[in-house]
Amino acid sequence: MKKDKIKKYFFSILFPHPVLATAIILLSIVALVLVFVYNATETFFAPLIYAFSFYGLCIFTARTVTTIKSAGKYIKSHKHYTKISKDHEFKTRLSIKIGMIINLLFAVFKLVTGLWFQSGWFVQVAVYYFVLIIIRFVLVMKDSKALGSNKELRIHQWKSYRLCGILLFLLNATISVMVVRVIWQNKGFSYPGFIIYAMAAYTFYRFIIAIIKLVKSKNLNPILLSAKALDLSIALMSMFSLQTAMLTSFGGETPEETRLFLNAFTGIAVCVAIVCIAIIMVFKSNRQIKNISFLSEENQ
Repeated sequence: MKKDKIKKYFFSILFPHPVLATAIILLSIVALVLVFVYNATETFFAPLIYAFSFYGLCIFTARTVTTIKSAGKYIKSHKHYTKISKDHEFKTRLSIKIGMIINLLFAVFKLVTGLWFQSGWFVQVAVYYFVLIIIRFVLVMKDSKALGSNKELRIHQWKSYRLCGILLFLLNATISVMVVRVIWQNKGFSYPGFIIYAMAAYTFYRFIIAIIKLVKSKNLNPILLSAKALDLSIALMSMFSLQTAMLTSFGGETPEETRLFLNAFTGIAVCVAIVCIAIIMVFKSNRQIKNISFLSEENQ
């Protein structure tokens, strides 16, 4: 009984009325800002403000955690949650469409910026994103038209897979132009301040996830499987971009010849890898189409 009272008392302190909680959080922020703005850290009331601000932080953290938990329960109770979380093909289709929208925003931003500042580099990056949009759009359209008998459907899917492989050659051409420019000018991408650390973490995460998803997606239909191959190609380009950015930010004492060699080696390796992915996709699709046609003729 005593424990219940203690818990209730502790809960009332950590979770006051929403209006009171909001007032405490806002007042603690304002008080803390005033202490630092007016350099009052040595005054007698500064420790009291620190303690009050810590209390406000505890309230904010507790409210945030409970809100996230409540939001998670609501999402899980939604009728579409199971479909989104467990239907792998649905998630892949959704990611293709979301990726297409994101690529469009990036492409327009880079193109407008490139034209405004007369930057050939930004225009090249915009072209890269526009090619990604084309490939994703083709995948969406081909997937929506995947109809017919089992034989016709499978042939359509493998032809779409082959088309994606062919379009990867176009993507590789835009990447090659960017790689040549980086090598020729011995420059690279750059990110301000601490953002480069976030980009490094995100790039490695994206590269690892792209490989894992490609390996685990063997049971997907060929159209959606080609989207995974595209994601891996994009991740490879991101790794090259990250390397050039790391050399730009932290390679100040690195000899110019070494930077040139590293950029050239990684850039060429990325281009060769994407060409290999494209060739494998084209040959694999041709083999599968022949097998399907041969088996259907045998059954007749």
